Amino acid sequence: MAVKDADAWLEDSVKSILSQTFRDFEFLIVDDASKDKTRQILAQFAASDSRIKVFHNEVSIGLPKNLNRLILRARGEYIARMDGDDISKKTRFANQLNFMERHKEIDICFCEADIIMEDGEPLCKKWSPTSIRLAIWMLPFINYFVHPTAFFKRRVIVKLGAYNEKFERAQDWELWQRCQKNGIRMAVVPDALLEYRLRANSSSAQLSSSSKYGADYFKAIVLIRNRRKLQSLHLLPKISVRLFPKYLINLLLPQMVFLVAVILNGMFNRQSAAQTLLRQDAIAKK
Repeated sequence: MAVKDADAWLEDSVKSILSQTFRDFEFLIVDDASKDKTRQILAQFAASDSRIKVFHNEVSIGLPKNLNRLILRARGEYIARMDGDDISKKTRFANQLNFMERHKEIDICFCEADIIMEDGEPLCKKWSPTSIRLAIWMLPFINYFVHPTAFFKRRVIVKLGAYNEKFERAQDWELWQRCQKNGIRMAVVPDALLEYRLRANSSSAQLSSSSKYGADYFKAIVLIRNRRKLQSLHLLPKISVRLFPKYLINLLLPQMVFLVAVILNGMFNRQSAAQTLLRQDAIAKK
């Protein structure tokens, strides 16, 4: 876990890891020069549980560099990712470890996730393709794999070079594409083992234009994208008249048409998330 200024959610997040039914792990956490109470919260946890090892940065260095440093410090065969604002369900480690032990050919497994909002409000289950092949095929255009659900073989990721440290945003998206290109085998455990907190100002949300138009519109679009169109209708009274046409188009757009639009947008729109990622990739390779 790499964390920065997350004191509002950090306690619940850390507790969710310490409450895992599988208990034989080390919990490496880096505080990336937080200015809130993150440091104090982590110190209290570290004093009460010897599995926790906390590192502090005096100057912020960003998520990919922090993750790489923790990966190199880790001693375990497997590494589980976690963010300081999400909640892992009690059986997450046990289920993912059991899956990896039963499927030795798999190098990375993800799991499904339930979406919660910034204040902890449950929203819906995050939709993803049932076919891993489809999810991998869509990777150049949309990332269906939830980063803090990643559970991977340490040696495989180290050999690949781990995270590209020049990617301050979407570093996981870039890594999964690199994994796919290098024959690293991925799978998804078909259980929702994480509560994924969706915040409008997070780096992943900012890749979506819907986050620019306010919390209610953002929430409605999230519901639509995750195949909860009827549920999104409850937010209609809170959406401004100006945004109603945008909402209506999204509501009535068939999922297949949306996927085609995402692909075309990723290919030709320089402002799309995919094109933004490609520009970062070009800069990173210089």
